[in-house]
Amino acid sequence: QMIGYLHGHTSGIQDLALNEERSHLISLGIDKMVLIWDLRSSRCLKMITDKNIYYPDDLLTCLIFDKRAERLVVTSRKMSFWPVSLC
Repeated sequence: QMIGYLHGHTSGIQDLALNEERSHLISLGIDKMVLIWDLRSSRCLKMITDKNIYYPDDLLTCLIFDKRAERLVVTSRKMSFWPVSLC
């Protein structure tokens, strides 16, 4: 049984990660947009757009939430580390 929708992405979803301690879902779109959702309120808390260009395909392939360092690890042909701060 479906309990709701999360509206915000304008492209397909590439990957998902979870921050269980804060009840946040983190989604990565094919357009390199990362959205951080509060699962309790079904609200988007933050949008992050990666403006870097990656060769040859210009896309991000995976994301993981590193809870100890409070950062996202995103991959293309290399790994990048993004700090995540939420008020």
